Amino acid sequence: VTRTGAVTPVDTAWTVPITAVGTCSCDGALALSPDGRRLALSVWRLSSGGQGNGDINIKQLDQAPFTLTQLTFTGDNLSPVWTADGRAVVYSAGKGNNIPNTRVLRRRADGTGAVDTLIPELGARSIIDVVPTRDTTEFILRLASGADIVLARRGGTTFMPLAADSTFAEVDPALSPDGRWLAYASNESGRFEVFVRSFPDVNTHRWKVSQAGGTEPRWAHSGRELFFRDGAGGLVAVSVMPGATLALGTQTLLFDASRFLRILNHNARGYDVAPGDQRFVFMRPVVPTGPAGAPVMDKLIQITNWAAEVHAKLAGKSPK
Repeated sequence: VTRTGAVTPVDTAWTVPITAVGTCSCDGALALSPDGRRLALSVWRLSSGGQGNGDINIKQLDQAPFTLTQLTFTGDNLSPVWTADGRAVVYSAGKGNNIPNTRVLRRRADGTGAVDTLIPELGARSIIDVVPTRDTTEFILRLASGADIVLARRGGTTFMPLAADSTFAEVDPALSPDGRWLAYASNESGRFEVFVRSFPDVNTHRWKVSQAGGTEPRWAHSGRELFFRDGAGGLVAVSVMPGATLALGTQTLLFDASRFLRILNHNARGYDVAPGDQRFVFMRPVVPTGPAGAPVMDKLIQITNWAAEVHAKLAGKSPK
């Protein structure tokens, strides 16, 4: 999707099975590789017992046949994010079937080599988002069951709160390219708005960015813009003048993004910014169509006086 909202399908023959519409799910998360040539995403998989889990897949974008390669095969694997060199994908992992995702793993994007465990176990709270710091010695995590944003050290089993007030939810963490500013969304005002804090000392500075609702902040690769979805579903670009402190400039509504998939309960990153900051990748819900191209609608049948009809049919009959 361009900055004016013009849409080009990634692959017209490709659809992605996810459970993010109408349910609380974490699949559907997506992330572009640093060169923009590959897309990592979590795809729903039906497991034994009718449970649903996610697998990380890699979609080739720059040349036909646009191959899709499955990277994980067991457990529940969510929230993929690329390493800075584009060689590997970091993701949240668990045993699946509603067992909390308490580990952070890394695997080469071509599927070769062993799976590296970056964070072995982190208590009983599921990890929803994984954001590596610049040197990857620490990770910004968004935890479920309270929706807190915390910092965990590689190889550690404990975490330090960053934005973790128990009275409201903090979601959608995003770290600026220079590693100095942490953007996120919080519902402390009664609805979700986008905020930015200094990092790693989150208590030095804090700014409210959005004015009419905001979620899913994503930084431009240049570091000079911050994107987010406003309360009406529009994609907004905020100019940023980095320096000793953060200076926020003009806010511009780029296009209406409400037609694109929005993951419920902030359980996954629903879009990403392409290199060059002129395009974005979204998912668009597929509406089944009939022979003439019109949307296929299920029939709705209304039966009036149903109780009276049942009573009439049962009149004079002994209950069985």
